[in-house]
Amino acid sequence: MKHVSPLILCVLFPILLLAQNQGNIWYFGDQAGLDFNSGTPVPISNGQTYYGDGAHNEGCSTISNEEGNLLMYSNGEVIWNKNHQIMPNGAGLLSHYSSSQAALIVPKPGDSRYYYLFTIDGFHENNLQYGLRYSLIDMTLDAGNGDIVTSEKNVPLADTMAEKLSAVRHANGKDYWIVTHKYWSNEFIAYHLSCNGIVNEVKTSIGTVHENIHIPTDMSSAIGHMAISPNGEKIGICFGNTNPSKAEVFDFDNATGVLSNWVPLIDGTFYYGVAFSADNSKVYFTGSDATGTLLSQYDLNAGSPAAILSSFVNISYTQNLLGLQLGPDNKIYVSYYDGDFVGAINDPDASGVACDFVQNAINLNGRKTSYALPGFIAGYDYKEVNNFEVSQSINHPVCAKPNGEVMVNATGGTPNYSFSWSDGQTGSTAFGLGTGLYQVTTTDDVGCKQVDEVSVAFENPIIEWENPVGGSNSDFLRDIIPTQDGGYIGVGETASNDGDISPNVPNGKDYWIVKFDANGAIQWQKNYGGSQQ
Repeated sequence: MKHVSPLILCVLFPILLLAQNQGNIWYFGDQAGLDFNSGTPVPISNGQTYYGDGAHNEGCSTISNEEGNLLMYSNGEVIWNKNHQIMPNGAGLLSHYSSSQAALIVPKPGDSRYYYLFTIDGFHENNLQYGLRYSLIDMTLDAGNGDIVTSEKNVPLADTMAEKLSAVRHANGKDYWIVTHKYWSNEFIAYHLSCNGIVNEVKTSIGTVHENIHIPTDMSSAIGHMAISPNGEKIGICFGNTNPSKAEVFDFDNATGVLSNWVPLIDGTFYYGVAFSADNSKVYFTGSDATGTLLSQYDLNAGSPAAILSSFVNISYTQNLLGLQLGPDNKIYVSYYDGDFVGAINDPDASGVACDFVQNAINLNGRKTSYALPGFIAGYDYKEVNNFEVSQSINHPVCAKPNGEVMVNATGGTPNYSFSWSDGQTGSTAFGLGTGLYQVTTTDDVGCKQVDEVSVAFENPIIEWENPVGGSNSDFLRDIIPTQDGGYIGVGETASNDGDISPNVPNGKDYWIVKFDANGAIQWQKNYGGSQQ
């Protein structure tokens, strides 16, 4: 009899995404929406975002899966699932529909099960009291529709924040920076989001203090947007409700989270929206000057700060211009207060009026836009990155003995790795396993974890031949070992002096070795021992 344990190699969770479709569904305004999955935005009207007082609705965020199918969306007050239902624990979020960038949904790095919903409070009604917070969404809850984890809902990060909230991929290619700005301050805060959550915050004091210079206690100048260029190297920011209102551009280091090289732009009587072109060369702002509401462009490749300032072009004076958002089709879309249409900058990379701004580009089919369009990660960089790829080699137990082994090998993440098995073992190989389900937790050098399950099953032996050998007494073959000639060596002990035993054992027990050919016939045998037991 023989049994050869099979070697089974499993590579877990391979990730290869050829498209970035997580930003293809937008919900905003008063039940307005756009679907970019066909390559051209198509109006949709099944969303649940809503006006508050009057025609007022501002910040929001939407996220889909890699195939462009809706997962969830939020206005900072509630979060809806893919079925347009408020998640069971999705109400009572501590933002406000009037916050300029009320919500931003970001995947947890290295774990497609979880998403972070960041919210930032508004000055209207709430007076910025709840600041910046996050809630963790577990997509396995509510039968796979997702829900907020109760123990991680409305977790505070910072208080008294301006209505600014953006995200960009970290230079390490895995993590994200969540960037915001204090009110009554010139301080930016960049939060490093990794597989372990928020692991660091970087503060940079640079640029203009965000405040109403005429009424120091007033919070309304918290209004206005922040945007990060698709390549993660620039930040544009503005605020309004004070005169002069400010628009500024900075360099951003996505390896350190530090801002530098402040470029103050032309003052306005009001500023609100900001967006970068897909090629990172242009930045656009919406605001007002003494003449009216305008859409302006600056050329970031012009050179010095003075040259960038001089590159200003007034693209259009159009009433009620407000939010700007770069789309997945590389056009910039424009929202209007209580508007029936969305505007579009069809070629944002082009200089001046060649950018081709169209005021009424998309009819919303009876729905309404308001101040803002949804917020997304800069450059739509939602690429899923596993911290580990873990391979398993499994030797299943045989003959119902606890003699199975599993070896795991980790790549990716940050070496070195440690391993923890559910039965208490701590090496890369677990020994002495019986049948059952085992978990192994792999941890890299910076503390990122991945949990894998291994199923170990008893394997029934395949009988190739049977040959009863021995005599009339107690004879045992303890092990069968394959040999290079296709046969087998049996090793055991004998106490018989008849039958197959040759030479016979006159008394007691001897060690016994038997050589079989490939068909189980005895080729030779040998006893080792003496006349006594």
